[in-house]
Amino acid sequence: KWTQLLSTTTQGLNGVYADPVSQMAWAVGTGGISLTWQGSGWSSEQKGSSAALQDVWASSPTNVWAVGATGTVLHGDGTSWTVVPSGTTQPCDAVFGLDANNVWVACRNGIFKWDGSSLQLLENLPAAVVVSTLWAFGNEVWAAGSNGSIYRKQGAAAFAQVASGTSNYLYSLSGTASNDIWAVGFNGTTLHWNGTWLTVANGTTETLYRLTALAANDVWAVGSN
Repeated sequence: KWTQLLSTTTQGLNGVYADPVSQMAWAVGTGGISLTWQGSGWSSEQKGSSAALQDVWASSPTNVWAVGATGTVLHGDGTSWTVVPSGTTQPCDAVFGLDANNVWVACRNGIFKWDGSSLQLLENLPAAVVVSTLWAFGNEVWAAGSNGSIYRKQGAAAFAQVASGTSNYLYSLSGTASNDIWAVGFNGTTLHWNGTWLTVANGTTETLYRLTALAANDVWAVGSN
């Protein structure tokens, strides 16, 4: 069953990520709040930034990333948080990676990549596109957001737009393989990629904000109301 856990804060929380190996979790939100779960309770961490944080991702307890307002990008090494220069003052809405040397950050003026030593602008996207979610697998990186926009990067190639069949805002991506990816968003929009994006009926018109695919037949989504 679900159990409510005291978070030690009254600030709004915007993003959460759990590492299944270490069984640690991180949550971030307004006021620059950052919380860490180590199995017995949530504890606050000092980051040296008060910017509102929107998303968090980790590959291990020593490689944690958080992004948010005014181009804020933070890296946690398990001991402390460091501000990573992003070169932008635009809001950053999403972060995802594969390991310590391959991390992608989506900001309002483009998608950035951490290569192990620095964060560099990888690609500009159209000004009207706001990327709200990133997902990566193998040599592919996916980005989705406003107006039903979905972009895919394969290897060294540039991001290319892929027809989604919807103009609804997409808030979350998750998958288990390069041919098994899910996207959810406004008005209950649910899409599945198996080489083509197809709309999947789910019986709801509530907006879906977060998605996790654990297996091909085990996909979870949560949303409004």
